Parts: sequence; structure tokens; C-alpha cells
Amino acid sequence: MNRSERKELYKCSNKGLLQLLQNPALKEDKKRQFNAMISYIARHGIDNKLTKGELLDLVYSARDELLAQAAEKHATSKEPFPWDDMGNLEKTDKARVKDFIRDPVTAIVRELTAYSRQRIVARKEDDPEQINFAHRSITNAGILATMINIESNSLHMRHHKSELVDVMNRLNKKYEDSSLTPNEILNKANSGVFGTLFRRPSKQFTQFKEAFEEFSDPSRAYSGQVDQLEKKTTAYLVHLNKDFKYERGMNKEQFLNCLPKGQRGRASFALNVLDSIHEHKEMKPYLDNVENAIKGKPVDQNLGPIDNAPKQVDQMQFQKDLELNVEEPKVEAPQIEEEVKDNNLIVANDLRA
Repeated sequence: MNRSERKELYKCSNKGLLQLLQNPALKEDKKRQFNAMISYIARHGIDNKLTKGELLDLVYSARDELLAQAAEKHATSKEPFPWDDMGNLEKTDKARVKDFIRDPVTAIVRELTAYSRQRIVARKEDDPEQINFAHRSITNAGILATMINIESNSLHMRHHKSELVDVMNRLNKKYEDSSLTPNEILNKANSGVFGTLFRRPSKQFTQFKEAFEEFSDPSRAYSGQVDQLEKKTTAYLVHLNKDFKYERGMNKEQFLNCLPKGQRGRASFALNVLDSIHEHKEMKPYLDNVENAIKGKPVDQNLGPIDNAPKQVDQMQFQKDLELNVEEPKVEAPQIEEEVKDNNLIVANDLRA
């Protein structure tokens, strides 16, 4: 294993976690998907950069992505099935996933604790670097479990805001080939250093940028306020073109080509924000139904499939031309499989995250 491969092996981010959960093979094998998710979260801070806030971001992002995938199945299926169905899982694993949906913080402590008690039996052909990574992940999982367990009893424990997480998950997936966070992408789209230092932004862009920063920061009092972000985003795009009106499936490229080159990056980002908001709003009844069913609450039994259910929006070529996206190599992590039963939990040491 060379230095570049080793560096990739230790990377851990919200975007990387979403890419893992979106893997088609894993989506078809829910047990393997869940185990791979725990394995990925277990690497957080393995490079001695532990951050409680980022750990919670990973946990909430994973929880809401699993919920969104279940909701999307209902939105696209022509045949009804139980709202609390989480896929091809046996009873024990189904309980693990549902516990994670109901109470992600308590569930992740239990999962990471079980993960930290694994034993790895190395084979002769195994890469020593991968074996070392596996052992470090197991040790790290125990540290994370202790840390988040202490944090869960704190009065300052960050509350889960589903609107914030779902919209940001959807926005992150629109920039899946970038190593940057949405906030970093917005700053880069703002003409870089030159634009920041020498160009005075419009009042509408400043308000949009402030609204996005407020929305995306879970520590802010008004974070996760979808309607406020939608209002400011729309106002900025109307400022760029007074005839702008958002429509699902609109020709965004045509809209952007009518703008000066310096404005296209910011406008493109704003359009992706609106896409993410509208996808969230369209899916919210399904998200609520699945979550309520898992929590034993009443559901809307009259909610049927929707036409043209939201799909991940492909990035257009002009965005690549704007160089907003930075290609991130895919991680090829070790595959050392050994299932261990611990307190009725089955944890697979599947380190293919």
C-alpha cells in the first residue's frame, strides 16, 4: 500500500459516508450496509483529530440517509408494503437499524462498543497496513463510544434537526465528486480570493450566503429553517434575473448561460440549494410516515406513490467547467470479515468503507 492509498484509507467525512450508503450493492444488502456504516463511523478521529460535533454530524447524517432511502422506496413503489419495513434484514438486524432510527446517539454507543470488542484473525496474504488500520479502528471505536456516551448526558447535547440534515445530505450528494463541503463550495464559487477581497457582493447574495450559513450551522438558533433559506435563495436568483421562477426539472443550464461568467458559480450553487429544498419537501410526508411507523406512531395510510419521484440530480458539465468540483479518489479499504455476537448484536468487521 502506497502513501496515497494509506491516506485514503483513513479519510472520514459526511460526503464519504453518504457515498458509502449510496453504493448500489450495499443498498441491496441492508445488513452489510449497516455494518459498513458502523465501520466507517468507527474511523472518525483515528488520525487523532477527534471532534464531537463532527461525530454527531456523521451519526445524524447516516441516520437520516437510511430513513430517506426507506422513504424513497415508498414514494416510488407501486405496491404497498409496511411503512416500518427497512429492507432484507433478519429480526436481530432489523432491531438494530430501527433502534438507530429511533435514538441514534444511544444506538451508536452500543454499536461502537460492540465493534470495539471484535477480534481480527489476519491471513498471510493480508496487507500489514490494512491489518494495522483494522486494529486501530477497533481501538478508536471504544474511544468514540465513551466520548459520545459522556456527551449524551450533557445539557449542551446538540439536538437532531431532521430538516437541516436531510437538505444538507441531498446537497452533499449533488457534489459527490468534490472533496469540499457545501460551505467551502459556496466560498469558492464566490470568485475565490480575488472576489472576496476586491468585489463588493450584492445585498441579495450576502443575505443568501448568511441564510445558508445560518441554516447549515447546527449551533445557530435558527439553523434548519427551510422556508427562510428558500426565501433568501429565491430572492438572490430573482436579483440575477427578474423573470426567474423555480420549476422542477427547469433548464438550469439555459438560465446560467444568460449570466456573466463570474455569477454562474454562485447561481449554480443556489439552484442546487433550491433543488435540495424541494426534494426534501416532496419527500417529507414519506419521511414522516416511515419515522412514525418505526416509533409506533400513527401514519397516513392514504399516502401513495408519487409520479416522477425525486432522483439524485446529475451534475451538469458546465459545473465541471467552473472547476467547483475536485475529484476525490475512491477508497479501497481492507476486507476482513468476521462476525461476532455481542449482547444480541451482530457486528461484521466489514472495513470496505
